[in-house]
Amino acid sequence: MEAKLTKIRDLINEKERIEDELAVLLGEKEKPKRGRPSKEKTDETVVSSQ
Repeated sequence: MEAKLTKIRDLINEKERIEDELAVLLGEKEKPKRGRPSKEKTDETVVSSQ
């Protein structure tokens, strides 16, 4: 039973990833930014978490 639930979760995640990629290709969604956040964002995060 556990294996079936894991497979279902994996398939749902894959479906969502594919739908997001299709939306980008069809121009319905902006491409996600890749890489690490800029230093400005990182500095703000560190300050606000203290």
